[in-house]
Amino acid sequence: MKKAAEFLKQFKGKNVLLLGHKNADPDSVSSVIALSYGLKELGIKTRCGVIESASKVAQKILAELNESVEVDPELNVDLIILLDMSTEGQLSGFYKNVMQSNAQKMIIDHHAIHDYTMKADFSFIDEKATSTAGLVYDLLLELKVKITKEIAKIILLGIVAETAHLHYATIKDFQLISDLMSKFKLDYQWICAILETPLDVSERIARLKAAQRARFEQVGNFLIARSEISSFEASAARMLIRAGADVAIVAAKKEKEIRISTRATTSFYEKTKIDLGKDVIPGVAKIIGGTGSGHPTAAGANGRNPAKVDEAMRYFFDFLKEKLAK
Repeated sequence: MKKAAEFLKQFKGKNVLLLGHKNADPDSVSSVIALSYGLKELGIKTRCGVIESASKVAQKILAELNESVEVDPELNVDLIILLDMSTEGQLSGFYKNVMQSNAQKMIIDHHAIHDYTMKADFSFIDEKATSTAGLVYDLLLELKVKITKEIAKIILLGIVAETAHLHYATIKDFQLISDLMSKFKLDYQWICAILETPLDVSERIARLKAAQRARFEQVGNFLIARSEISSFEASAARMLIRAGADVAIVAAKKEKEIRISTRATTSFYEKTKIDLGKDVIPGVAKIIGGTGSGHPTAAGANGRNPAKVDEAMRYFFDFLKEKLAK
């Protein structure tokens, strides 16, 4: 943490771009905005951006905070900070632009480290952290930035969203949330209201199609489900878990791209210690010609070979069946 703070201090008076990943989620966007607030206090000139788009919930957060981000921003800066991402797939088609830029690169992330994790001039990756927003908060403290009510609100939104409304929160998360809410007299119901966004028709249709096309296998006492749709694969995977699966994998294919999302229940991970982000998704990503990242109960991969979807699905099922048979 101290080294990360020292690295950032050298950019006082210089231009820094804080960049969230493709279809940036609340944790990514919150981390970008909160760190931008803090760096400005240190005399660092910041711009905020995301790749391709921000998710609907992230857009709602930006609107609530009266903030905005650049989409696919110009990279004429001294430093690019990649927040909540560390693999090529999360940069999508923007990867070459970033890597070929003359700017120095810094990674701040909490996803699992793999052999295809991107290299940067400085990497601050903590796999044990539950959110990048939480890492940003710790970094701001190390930088001796004054935590304002606005920063507190942004950090809280990122942590609560990334921990699935505290479902995966740690004692440290609860302590931080309690401290910030007490100090700034913030209402948890306000946080929930911001993060709660009704599903639109397209996403509801995708979920119904995923359910209609779903297949599953029972391995011991565990149910493993799979499905294929054209979009909203993460939402569909969550839906299959809520429908009763212990583990789910959903693929979304396009002409030259494939995205795969996996989910598991906390109970499945606790009983089996199978970590989707570390143990399973790297093999899936390799098959589809891409990269992946994630956590024990939620992970995803992006690739350039949609024709390999069946092979990737078989690998996923075979891997789990082999591990569960032991």
